[in-house]
Amino acid sequence: MKLLFLHIIFICCGIAIYAQDVQFSVGVDSNEVLIGDVIHLTVKLSYPTEKYALIFPNINEMFTSPFKIIEQGKIDTTESSRYTTMQQTTTIASYDSGLYMLPKLHVNGLRTDADSSIDIIADSLLIRVSEVPININGDIKDIVDAQTISERWKKIGIISVVILLVLLIIGLIIYWWIEKRKLQKNKPINVYDVVMKRMKAIENKSPNNIDEAKEYYSTITDSIKYYIQQRWQMPIRDKTSMETIRLLQEHKHTLQIVPALQNIFLLADMVKFAKMDSSASQNKENYTNAINIIQVLEKEWQVQQELLASKKVNG
Repeated sequence: MKLLFLHIIFICCGIAIYAQDVQFSVGVDSNEVLIGDVIHLTVKLSYPTEKYALIFPNINEMFTSPFKIIEQGKIDTTESSRYTTMQQTTTIASYDSGLYMLPKLHVNGLRTDADSSIDIIADSLLIRVSEVPININGDIKDIVDAQTISERWKKIGIISVVILLVLLIIGLIIYWWIEKRKLQKNKPINVYDVVMKRMKAIENKSPNNIDEAKEYYSTITDSIKYYIQQRWQMPIRDKTSMETIRLLQEHKHTLQIVPALQNIFLLADMVKFAKMDSSASQNKENYTNAINIIQVLEKEWQVQQELLASKKVNG
């Protein structure tokens, strides 16, 4: 009993063996565990760097049945001009109950200042491994049939697959929506479609006062100018009616629409500057003429694009 008591004291506090100024210790975090519980065993060696050349012990040689190494940490080494310190922590476990004594660890090496060998031995470690305690006072639980457990896992597997499929479908939908938005964002604007949509918005409008008439004719003239500037690359958006007409007269592809455009600009300027009020028939006629001007210019532009494409092909 006395020997056992001394072993327990060594285990709890760690075993430290001093060979003059060499410090060698072996300890565990617990000397009483249940079957399957892990034990952390730490070995530490510290010695003067200039006096000794020591070999760290091989932990694998220490363990035989019933203990097994679960995880072995690396040897952490700290060196300085005065001391070298080495430490390693190993995780072990036993799957058999009983009282076991781990064998002694050896540190071998040389004492360089005396040119002599050295062998330092640590005492054995005593560890008790107990069986898992049974709680006879607890509630009695039904034994779960193996087939029932299998069915549960089967249901869990099916539900997991369904969830993954739903998440995959949602991800694909989001990806498709993002790509569609990118295509729409990068899709070039069709100037003709934009202008025609703007003109269609006032097709059935009939101005009832001077303010509505100004807005009506501003939409017509601005739409024509926007179309010509974007399609034919002519800077006329900020030009006056007379400046616009002069620029169009200098361009052979727009020269044909100048007479009709002059009439539209003339009436629009008169209405905008409140010099006269326009009639319903005038509004309808100028709207129709504006649509025709845009359509004529669009056909001419399409012809020019076909000619340019043909020239590129023929080289």
